[in-house]
Amino acid sequence: MNNEWNQDYVRQTCVLAERETQFIVPRAYLLEGFAELNASSRGIDLHRLAVNDAIQIHTDNSEYRIVLLDPADLRVEVQGGSFFANPTEATIRGATVGGAMLKIGWISVGLQIELVYYPAGNQMQSVVTSPVKKLSLECARQ
Repeated sequence: MNNEWNQDYVRQTCVLAERETQFIVPRAYLLEGFAELNASSRGIDLHRLAVNDAIQIHTDNSEYRIVLLDPADLRVEVQGGSFFANPTEATIRGATVGGAMLKIGWISVGLQIELVYYPAGNQMQSVVTSPVKKLSLECARQ
């Protein structure tokens, strides 16, 4: 493989010698691309919110309402989408593009939300939403 690289916001590729396998990886899935995406995205750090603050979220496919139960532990009550017809207790892991990279405790425009809940007692279920299009914060009255 030679050292010619073509970089843009969407993907990073390289020119390969004959018979080498080529893998195209979206730039956001690489550490540098994920860091750039996080730096440029608007979002909310859940750790900075108060109990009973609520976030209204519109993703590509669904709408959600999240109410903070314990910001320190990222524990929330979530309703919306196909998994949460009724208010359900869950834990927000953070903002992601999918895969292993995660901005812990954040919800960001352009990124997906990763959360976990326990639908059957001690059986954990992980859910990743479609990318967030819009979010709004409703502060609880003190």
